[in-house]
Amino acid sequence: MYKKVGKYIIMMAVSLFFVGGMSSCKSDKEEEEDMNTSIVGKWQPAYEVFIEEFNGITLDKYDGPWDEEGDYFVEYKGDGTMTVYQDGEVTNGEWHLDGNNLTVIGYDEEENPEPITRECKIKGNEMTTIEKYSEDGFKIYQEIRYKRVK
Repeated sequence: MYKKVGKYIIMMAVSLFFVGGMSSCKSDKEEEEDMNTSIVGKWQPAYEVFIEEFNGITLDKYDGPWDEEGDYFVEYKGDGTMTVYQDGEVTNGEWHLDGNNLTVIGYDEEENPEPITRECKIKGNEMTTIEKYSEDGFKIYQEIRYKRVK
């Protein structure tokens, strides 16, 4: 009789182990997919396309590696705040991602006191933001490609 009870206890323990393992909150693949589509993390610009036009005439154009001098990182945090690190200076703001629209608020209040919305695409450890501005014949197109660094 004790042998039957022992086998029964072992079978129950093994069953609970398998059920518990299968019902965890997220699978490794789901966590990887979340990381691949999540903006949360630290990003460094790697490439930029910039075009400035007035009445159809190109005033400025750049298409190449990010060439701003000094260190520059943007960190998007899970609570909707962001920190911009640029040449030892730190500024804070807020962010909101709605579909493919990234809105940033407050990190650059001197130059941009209003919220800025950019198109945002995230694939794996790469993110691309696109900003378009047009007013009275003046147009700006800026595309920045970032690499996740953390």
